[in-house]
Amino acid sequence: MDADFQEQYVAAEQAYSASEFAKADELARPLLGQLEPLPASGAERDATLAWRAFVALLLGHIHLSLIHISEPTRLGMISYAVFCLK
Repeated sequence: MDADFQEQYVAAEQAYSASEFAKADELARPLLGQLEPLPASGAERDATLAWRAFVALLLGHIHLSLIHISEPTRLGMISYAVFCLK
């Protein structure tokens, strides 16, 4: 992936680390679209699959954090789930 992609990914991770979950989501979500189409084979394909995994994992963490904030009635169960994932 190019430098702009990597910078945006790092910015999304930093926003997540700063508990700015909406900003992290806004930064990370478009990254998946940039990973299309999947190259047919080779090292580029492997790198694209790896980046898809990284972005998907980050988005999963972001979404759990957003649920944690927006659904206080399930706070205990989700807090435990977020704790287990970290």
